[in-house]
Order: sequence, then C-alpha cells, then structure tokens
Amino acid sequence: MALLWLLSCALPPCYIKRGGKSAVDFSSSTFRGLPYNNSASPLPSATGSRMHLSPSLPTMNPHQFIQELVAAAHLTTWTLLYNSDKHGMSMNRFLHHTLHYSGPTISIFRLESGSAYCIAVDTEWRESTNRWGGADCVIYQIQPQFKRLECGMNLVYLNDHARGGSYRGLEIGSDPKRPILKVAPDMTSAESDGNKDTLVCVEVWGCAGSAPKVAQSQQIKWENRQAERMQKITRPQRWQDSTDRYLIDLVKNGQRYTAD
Repeated sequence: MALLWLLSCALPPCYIKRGGKSAVDFSSSTFRGLPYNNSASPLPSATGSRMHLSPSLPTMNPHQFIQELVAAAHLTTWTLLYNSDKHGMSMNRFLHHTLHYSGPTISIFRLESGSAYCIAVDTEWRESTNRWGGADCVIYQIQPQFKRLECGMNLVYLNDHARGGSYRGLEIGSDPKRPILKVAPDMTSAESDGNKDTLVCVEVWGCAGSAPKVAQSQQIKWENRQAERMQKITRPQRWQDSTDRYLIDLVKNGQRYTAD
C-alpha cells in the first residue's frame, strides 16, 4: 500500500481517479515489500509541480493526512492487465495483454538484484520503430529508493519484429544510447546502468477504468476468431486438384497455343 500511496502522490492526474471500493490487489507481488522514505519532502509531479495531494504533507493535520491516505488507496480505475507470474514471462504474453488498451497504464519491472522500476505511459502501448509517449509519461525508480528518473515525451521504444539493425525488445528512456531500462526480447533479463540482471516480475495496470478493458477484450476475441478462421483455410490435399497445378497447366497450354 505504501507504493500505491507514493504513486498516487507523484503521478500526473490522468493516472489517478479515486472513489468507491479499491480495485487494486494490495497482495500482488508489485505492492509487497517495497520500502519508501517517509521522511522525504513532497514529491514533484511529472509536470514539475508539487504532489497532487492538497494541501501538501508538511501543512496537513492528522485528520487531513488520513483522509488523503484513504483516498489514495481507493483507485477504482486501476485494472490489472498483465502479471508475469499469472500470465507467463514472455514478450508474446506481455504484448497480448497490454496492446489495444486505449488508456494510460502503470508498468512495474522488478529485477533479481532488488531494483524495481515504474513506467507510467499516458498513451496506448504500440509497436514502433520510433520512440513514443506523451508529455505525461514518467519513469520512477521505486526500489531501493523512490525517485523520479525522467519525464516527458518519447520515453518508450517497443518493437518485437525489428529488422535491419534496430533493437528488438523494449527500452525505457529517451536516450537510445543509454536507456534507463533495456528489456531483452525474451523478457528473461534487463539492463540498467550497464548492468545485466534477471527480470523476475512484470506487472501492467490499466488506469482508465473498465471501458478500455472491455474494448481490449473484444479486440482480442476478434483477433482470435480471425486466427482460427485462417487456420481452417486448408490447401487441397491432392496435387492434381490444387490451384498451383491449374495455373501451371494454364501457362503451358497458353504457350502451346501460341506456338501453334
């Protein structure tokens, strides 16, 4: 719950909508055992202002503090899209559960060394040969310390079908030469500060409510139906009945007629 509260303080408003019963599972691997510095000053937002809690922590009386803490726990719009422990650790599964969600998302990457990173993306995930992301994208280190590393546009590179020397995989950070986090194509490892480490857990949370999740599910079902439909289209078993032979015979006959 400490991590969730810190993110709710630091993230831009497009990721945070409060009210009602919390839809976030605090027992998930993302929200367990992540320490924070409770003596730190108020966290800046992605746009450079102070935290989105009002008033700021130093001027809060205990009653106000408790009200803000309870409100931060009730993020009804956060929906789990992908959990590597549940859905499997692979780029294919990551893309399957993350693409087509038309809303902002929070992604958590935890490494075997104990480091953990959060990337808040304000646009729909997509594959591209270029970096993408809007002005409200933010990258945080959440373990061993909670701190903002970078914010702004074009922080995400994702390409699982790269060719011609382009990197195949996922990069987080605006600098292609020194990304903050570089995830391998098979998602078994990641690099940070030039150090390669094992990737132990990845989670992606949708922050736009139920409507984008429903639309995403419908899109996935449609794609599955299309794939099944294509699998049912089979070629003729016998060569003499195939379209290829018909075309070859047609060409041969045309050449014979021309010669005659």
